[in-house]
Amino acid sequence: MQLSLRDRFTVRCLFYLLAAWTLWQVPHIATIRFTDFDYYYSASARLHTGENIYFDANAAISRPEIPSWYLYPPYLAGLIYPLTILDPLPAKAVYAVIAVLMLIAIDILLVKLQRRLYPKAGMVEILIHIVVFLPYPTHLLLYSLQIEGVLLVLFLLAVLGSVRRKNRWIIGIAFSSSVLIKLWPAPYVLSLLAVWREKMILPIMMTSLLIVVVLTPIVGVESQYYFYCYVMLPLISYADFYIDNQSLLACIRRLAPAFESGYPFFRMTLLLMYLYSTYRSRNALAERHPKAIAVNASLFVAISLLVSATTWTAAHVRLLLPLTVSACISAEQNKNNPLLALVTFVSFALYCYPQSWGAEFIPFLFVRDYPLLIVCFLQCGVMYYFSRKYFNECG
Repeated sequence: MQLSLRDRFTVRCLFYLLAAWTLWQVPHIATIRFTDFDYYYSASARLHTGENIYFDANAAISRPEIPSWYLYPPYLAGLIYPLTILDPLPAKAVYAVIAVLMLIAIDILLVKLQRRLYPKAGMVEILIHIVVFLPYPTHLLLYSLQIEGVLLVLFLLAVLGSVRRKNRWIIGIAFSSSVLIKLWPAPYVLSLLAVWREKMILPIMMTSLLIVVVLTPIVGVESQYYFYCYVMLPLISYADFYIDNQSLLACIRRLAPAFESGYPFFRMTLLLMYLYSTYRSRNALAERHPKAIAVNASLFVAISLLVSATTWTAAHVRLLLPLTVSACISAEQNKNNPLLALVTFVSFALYCYPQSWGAEFIPFLFVRDYPLLIVCFLQCGVMYYFSRKYFNECG
């Protein structure tokens, strides 16, 4: 259902109201102690003195497996290096503004994607505004000042750029930057190559090389070597034991440790599912079919969360992409596929559910403590189901 002119004005006012409300929180966010930005800032400040950014004495006591609170490639510390000119509090305030602006950008990009996939789904736009600004993952994203908001913007630029057939160099810059900040988007290069074929190889290689060359004088060669040799591999299987870690591995270790031995097999199965889906959909992707690209990216996002050993609640803002795609397709097929509408509704409800709330009312520990993990499974299944359409049409 398309919105009337009056309804569009109301929706736009809702967006401005939510955006203004989020910006209003910046002064409070900047005063919160022990955010992720504090660790980014500390690592970046150590670049001035040449210290090892991957060692912290307190972290070594808490988790000797990886003795650091900073667990990202060194390029992130290099990118925020200019902020170390400021004192910690002003620097955090600047970063808080950036984090809020990234959230607003996520909303805008998702609405653009929705209008590309199914312009008639006017009510989906309202839903996007609500789930971007209000749920618990967004609250934690802002109040912990994690980098995931920036990453999602870069990833959405790569996806939307492919859907809208934009300049491949812009896509290359966005994708390369996201991978060098945090590694999880890296396997999506297969989808970009399926869409653009050999045309995407040069932009990705050149922009990645340029970023590394520019930042190497800041971060140094030793920090890069240390990360790839001593930090990256342990991170693959390290799962912080906090309820805020919504990863499948953390859930298994907490509720069913006897099944942990089967986790590597399950992780490999999920990765093969993505590879198989991308290969079978390669012709639809090469033709730049908007829904094929969006579904493939959504499947990748859901799988990336399931195969990661540590996925904080804030990291699940990535699910905004598959939720948007699912809502668009569900609105289009509502009368023909009521089960899809039900799964989409449950996914949105669990995404918005306040984690660990309602101990007296919800007897199911798994549902209460791991709602986002359930959403990952639901969206993984839904997106693989959608992708099969493109196997038959263009595979």
